[in-house]
Amino acid sequence: MKKKKINPRKALAPLSLLLLSLSLLSCGKKTEKKETASQAPSVSEKRTETGSTAVQKETATASAAQKETPTVKDTSQENAVYSAYLDFLEKKEKDIRAYTWQRYGEDKDRAPISLETKGIAIQDVYGDSTPELLLMEGSHYEQDGKAIHADLHIYTYEKGKMVEVAIKENLDYQVGGGALYKIFLTKKDKRLYLVQTDYDAENTENLFLLPSSGNLPLTFDLQASYTYDPEIGGEENGDKPAREDEKFTLYDKPIDKKSYFSFLNRIQERDPLYLITNYGEGVEKDSVAMSYQDAVTYLKNKK
Repeated sequence: MKKKKINPRKALAPLSLLLLSLSLLSCGKKTEKKETASQAPSVSEKRTETGSTAVQKETATASAAQKETPTVKDTSQENAVYSAYLDFLEKKEKDIRAYTWQRYGEDKDRAPISLETKGIAIQDVYGDSTPELLLMEGSHYEQDGKAIHADLHIYTYEKGKMVEVAIKENLDYQVGGGALYKIFLTKKDKRLYLVQTDYDAENTENLFLLPSSGNLPLTFDLQASYTYDPEIGGEENGDKPAREDEKFTLYDKPIDKKSYFSFLNRIQERDPLYLITNYGEGVEKDSVAMSYQDAVTYLKNKK
């Protein structure tokens, strides 16, 4: 398969441009796979051995950028959480550092160069004062030892141990045309979203939502998608008539172009907080993501 282009991050996908201008995503429907308005679950409701209820925690942001810091009121609990996360990160260092193609910049001659990956976020996703650990790690190693895929893992700390809350495999990859993604929380309704754009013969932009219940680890539910011919490019709004190459879906059903963008427009007041992204500087500057070393330093300082 053709290797990923060196710097696909410069050309943002239409959906991401729209969401940036709107302040981002979410949906207001009510079905089993669709998002529903609900309160954040209590700690006891979050997860059980037979099935977990959910991942809806408002995010209080903790990052090397020091934008907002998650607060754990109980000092002994705080030390246990951060110690567990630190030990885990140090054990996973090889896989975390194997994800090397997230960020790109330019050298003095304007040639593309790889920048340090920022694939870790420590955030209170549930709103119960216990921060979760979100991280990207390399997978699918080739014979030369280099990873060509990267997966998202989300962990929490409960009853004296770490628990994997959710996983999204192959969120980024170095085969085909590659992918763009961003993970964010909407502060107003406490939803964890993920936008992933796959670049290939057809470009497909998918909007996912982490469900409020299910067996652990949870998987993201597809909410909406937009497919278009990459040679023509995607649209940023529904003002123009749909082209033959464009396809829109909402909750796995075809939808017209105007309704699709109206759905996205309704998300504009959800107040998103970016956690981890490879969309480039436009989104990255608002992200709370950390590099491996920054995350380790942060956790050591919190112990």
